[in-house]
Amino acid sequence: PEPARLGRFQDWCLRTYGDSGKTKTVTRRKYSRILQALLQGDQEDRGGGVLRDQGGAMTAKFKFWVKSKGFQVGPGPTERPVLYVPVKP
Repeated sequence: PEPARLGRFQDWCLRTYGDSGKTKTVTRRKYSRILQALLQGDQEDRGGGVLRDQGGAMTAKFKFWVKSKGFQVGPGPTERPVLYVPVKP
């Protein structure tokens, strides 16, 4: 879909469903936290610095949840990394 249309849809989803941490929807906020958790893991594997979430610390439970769901980071159309969400058959 075109970027403007996708943006309107994401805004509608946030207004309609909110940004609850317990939803199965990957909201913008959750997307950012998942991406940060995966990038933090990559930095820790290479001995780099530690990234923190907005609350100051990424919980072990959240990191485990991210890894268990099979999320992956890959290249996107820009230089920024993109989160790939696994699809269940």
